[in-house]
Amino acid sequence: MITERRTDDNLGDWYYSANPYFQRGYGLPNCTAYVWGRLSEICNAHVTFYGGNAIMWASRLEMKQIPSPKVGSCIIYSGGITDSYGRLCGHIGVVEHCYEDGSIDVSMSSFGGYMWRLYRLNPSDSYHIPDSYGLSFVGFFMYDGVQAIYDQEARIQQEKKEKAEQELQKSVELRSIQTVDDLLIPYYKERKPVYINSIDALPMVICIGLLLIKKLLNIR
Repeated sequence: MITERRTDDNLGDWYYSANPYFQRGYGLPNCTAYVWGRLSEICNAHVTFYGGNAIMWASRLEMKQIPSPKVGSCIIYSGGITDSYGRLCGHIGVVEHCYEDGSIDVSMSSFGGYMWRLYRLNPSDSYHIPDSYGLSFVGFFMYDGVQAIYDQEARIQQEKKEKAEQELQKSVELRSIQTVDDLLIPYYKERKPVYINSIDALPMVICIGLLLIKKLLNIR
């Protein structure tokens, strides 16, 4: 499963030398550079796309909007600062934890600002980020590579469930089979249990029956 990032310790190559934003002079602090590194870290593989402001990630084919947050999904905002072309950049972060009350922990970076932070955000105020301005919540988006991790885990759990059901069924079938001892007739001799197969005992039963009939008829 996905390991949550709770600190900025060990921000490795995915955030720096292997990161295309870093390679092109747009490395940390930068929200898109951070998210590219974080998703690559989660998947242990390069994110399959690069470029564009944070809001543009919402329209990427590899990013699917989901109705509610999941660990490893991205939260995307519109608005914010403008780029050199005058376009609003938006903002993006990665969901690290989901609480029962609906609040979430989100890790993020900010272009020209903080290198890394972890915020607990609430749905009651549209996941407002403290000390931010001009941002509007757009939605949650799942990167295909992260979704593949969830799909694989679901397959593993389904296989375990099916195996457990098969073992249970096998156990039930074995218990329903009559044991060999059930086909034996107990015969006691010298107070020690001796078992005689019912089929082998048939001739003896017939002989005893004939003797009883003969005696009743006084046949000599």
